[in-house]
Amino acid sequence: MQREPLVQRLIQEEKPDIICLQELKIDDKIYVSEFFKPYSYNTISQNQKSYNGVSISYQEEMPIKDISFSGLNKLQARNNVLLLEK
Repeated sequence: MQREPLVQRLIQEEKPDIICLQELKIDDKIYVSEFFKPYSYNTISQNQKSYNGVSISYQEEMPIKDISFSGLNKLQARNNVLLLEK
């Protein structure tokens, strides 16, 4: 992830509850998930080698009802929209 230093600084300085990333050019879901683990975030992602990857990372203690891929017509086929329901 080319944005690693920027994301690390964001986490350390702002301590966000939720981090949404788009246009991830990586096809390794484990890498994205492992990147956020030391900061106590859970992550769901849909990764692709092209710039279509997306991820949502959220604080482990947040009560999350559901996380899913959207059913939005043409976007559903590309799997690049994630929904998080709190």
